[in-house]
Amino acid sequence: MNAQHDLDRRLAAALLDGPSRAPERSIDLALAHAREHPRRRDPLAVLRKDPMNAQSSRFATALQPLPLLAVVAVALAAALGAATAGGFLDDRSGVVPPVATPSPTSPHASVSPAPSPAPSPAPSATATPAVISVDLIENVGADATVDITDLSGRLVRAGSGIPGDGASVPDGTVAATGLAGSPATVVLTWSGSPCDTTHQLTINPDGLGMVLQRPACQGDAIGVDHVLQLTFDRPVDPAAVDVTIQTVGN
Repeated sequence: MNAQHDLDRRLAAALLDGPSRAPERSIDLALAHAREHPRRRDPLAVLRKDPMNAQSSRFATALQPLPLLAVVAVALAAALGAATAGGFLDDRSGVVPPVATPSPTSPHASVSPAPSPAPSPAPSATATPAVISVDLIENVGADATVDITDLSGRLVRAGSGIPGDGASVPDGTVAATGLAGSPATVVLTWSGSPCDTTHQLTINPDGLGMVLQRPACQGDAIGVDHVLQLTFDRPVDPAAVDVTIQTVGN
């Protein structure tokens, strides 16, 4: 217990037991002491008598029969009740539900389209096509060849057929027929001289139009046939094949 509280109690006892009046000198000293030493707030002042406050003295007298522990318990219960009512002990922090990712079957789902397979490149007429060289079978005269340039990209295979004796096709024309058992093969037959040995065949992009170039060859020799077999990657109607002969040179 500090000296300040002890002085307060002694002063209060003196005021209660002593005369109702005091010398002015004593009153001045008491007021000066009170100004220099102000009283600190007492949390249990309501339970004590205050000679300077009649109302608090009556309230303290009424609470004297109550034990101090009971008063403290009542104060704690009141504090807890106020905290609960004010929401201090009530945890109201909301739990944010996780955002569900929409499934592919949801109407709001965003599904990336599957990449489509890249289309196979179509034959380009600007690309340099491969040249196939074929040795033609000849019964008479020198060996003959034909160089084939395919602009359609559909030619699979090329080879020589077996010619007959003599010339079976009018000069300046090409006969296109089918091959038994192979609907994708077209047989081209044209007639020429034995000195007619170097040929060039160009297949148009549509695979049906063709141009056959041959060198100029003059003589009294008996005409011979040249036979060429062309096999494509699909069936071909021989009646739709159109071949034009061009004679190059003098």
